[in-house]
Parts: sequence; C-alpha cells; structure tokens
Amino acid sequence: MNRKTISIRRCADYNIENVSSAVSKALEPLGGMGAFVKNGDKVLIKPNLLKASAPDKAVTTHPAMVEVVVNEVHQAGGRALVGDSPGLGKIENIFNLTGMTGVAQRTGAELVEFKESVKAKGRAKSDFSNIEIAKNVVDADRVINLPKIKTHAQMTITAGVKNCFGCVVGKRKPQWHFKAGVSRERFADLLIDIFNAVNPCLTIADGVTVMEGNGPGSGDPRELGLIFASADTLGLDRVISYLLGFRESDVPLFCAARSRGLITSGLECMDIAGPDPTAAGLTDLRLKDFKMPKTVGMMFGPPFLRRTLRKAVTARPDIDSRLCAICMECIKICPAEAMFVKDKTVKIDYEECIRCFCCQEICPKGAITAKQGWLLRLFGANGQE
Repeated sequence: MNRKTISIRRCADYNIENVSSAVSKALEPLGGMGAFVKNGDKVLIKPNLLKASAPDKAVTTHPAMVEVVVNEVHQAGGRALVGDSPGLGKIENIFNLTGMTGVAQRTGAELVEFKESVKAKGRAKSDFSNIEIAKNVVDADRVINLPKIKTHAQMTITAGVKNCFGCVVGKRKPQWHFKAGVSRERFADLLIDIFNAVNPCLTIADGVTVMEGNGPGSGDPRELGLIFASADTLGLDRVISYLLGFRESDVPLFCAARSRGLITSGLECMDIAGPDPTAAGLTDLRLKDFKMPKTVGMMFGPPFLRRTLRKAVTARPDIDSRLCAICMECIKICPAEAMFVKDKTVKIDYEECIRCFCCQEICPKGAITAKQGWLLRLFGANGQE
C-alpha cells in the first residue's frame, strides 16, 4: 500500500448500497479497511456534526457514509465509536437530526460526545504548544476522519485537516480562534498542529453532495458525486480543493503547509487511484462555476501595510437583520466578545472582531455572511486571493 495514494470513486447518491460499493472500492488501493484496523481495535470515527441539521442540507457528514464506515470497521474486527463536539445545540438533538442515532441503532456503534480534554503533544517552537483535544480521541486505538466537503468563510474550504478541529472540546474552539487572531495563516498553522495531535490513520471524505457558497453552515448543496479516501489527509484536501476550482493560494491551510515544508510538489506528482487517475482526468472531474465563499485574508505584504489596509481588504461578518432571530448564539460563541444587542438588533464591534467567523458558522438562520472589504468590492473581487 502506498500511504500517499489518493483514492477517488464515483457515487451518484446516498443509497446505502451505492455508498457501500464506492467506499469499498475507494479502500481497495489502500489495502482495504484491514490495513488500518486490527481485530479488537477501539476505533473512533469522527464525522462533521457541526449542528442539528438534516442530511440533505449538506451541513454534516451523511449518515449513509458513517454507517458504511462503521460496518467496514466491524468487518475488520474493530469496535466503532462515533463522536464529535458540535458548536451549537444538545448532542442528543444533533445525533437525532443528523441521522447518527439511526446509524447507532442499525450497526451497534457507540455514540460519544467529546466532553473531557487532555493535553496533546505540541510542536516544538510553536505558539500552540498547549493544545488539548478530547480524551475520547486520545483513548482510541485508531481514529478515522470522516469529513463533509464544504466551503468555509474563514479557511475557504473545510475537509480532512479542518475536520479534526472538532476534536477540540466545546468552548475551547473559540478560545483557539482568539489566540490565533486575525491571521488566517496563523489559524491554519494551529489546524495542522491539531491534526497532527489527532493523527487519524485514514480519512474518507463525503463528496457525494458538497456545500458551496456561504459555508460551512448556511451554504447551498452541490452535487459532486465523489468519495475520497487516503492516509494522506493533506494530499486528499489538495485534490478536493482543486476539483472544486480553488487555487492553492486561495487556501490558507496549503499556504501554512507549504511554509512548513509539508507541500513540496504539485498534484501531478501524486499517486491518484480513481475513475480517471490522470492530470487530464482530474481536470474532467473539476466542477464548473462552483460558488466560492466570500472571504479574503491578510496573507500578503509587510505588517504595517496589513494594518493599514485591514478594513479595505479583509472580509468581515455581516448580519442580515431580516433573517436574524436574536437567538444570542453568535454572542455566546464570539471569542472576542465583539457582539452585542442594541435597539433589538445584534451588532458587531469591528474594532474588536478578529474575523474568525465563528458567528457565521454557528448561526442557525443563515443570517450572517462574509462581506468583503471596500477595496475588493471596488475592484469587483470575487472572494479569491
């Protein structure tokens, strides 16, 4: 097995038989599930369960994907647990609405909520040396990463590496956003450190239906019809982002990875196993007119210029008062404490706002979007760098 292989298989819908066939075929070039799970292993499966949302909204990993992976783990002799630490809502409601309760009932998998944190080994000479992740993750013999492919207002895309941020427990997530500050690349650096701490043995990405536009919680479903699998999560994310139409310079994660020497070559050097395993084949799989998130970070120029042009070039969260229900969830989660209610509307203190977009991510009404800085609007920028 080449642990760098990126395996891609077509899957037209979430019919359980179709998903089972596609996942099985995706795992074949990797040696099957038996290459990752041994008899008696306690295997934590980490889907994206951002919030209580029906599967057809493309907010969360589809239950058919989770069910098939649980069955694969059990067939390999492992004991499957399915867990996450959602940002909004009671875990029982989230398990019910996302279809995880049904998965557990049909397969015997155990559902767990990440509650207790333990220290993880941090990277030497890192600002993020005191990383804590869920004890359930550390206690597992193996972790299988099961992301939903979506746009993301701060990080452009959320897939395999970003999904591991969900292994940070509850309210600690916005605290890490605050520590990373305005810089998207600095937050991407943190994501890499957390991913390394989680250390999933395998990532299987749900790309049957993806999310475009105002992701990760309020965008629009878009059919891609693909399932991805690899032990190389960063490489898998690079292939996915290419198929959605992103340049690598659009994605802070890849900029941070390249600066750390984790990316040294192009996609043409990757071992891709799939329906069209060539550079031309990947081009043929690429989506046309995919709706990008409206976000631009401060990843260029000297520090004094970044400070001067911050408002002009940086996207910021914008609230549509017509949609806002004043549920207060954005105010509760804001790590900078920059949101408040005035005159019966939610306001943002942009001098304090760190542009983490936790509010946009968590808003149950989709009332918060990313608004570009005036300089980018003046020149008609489309959200890409």
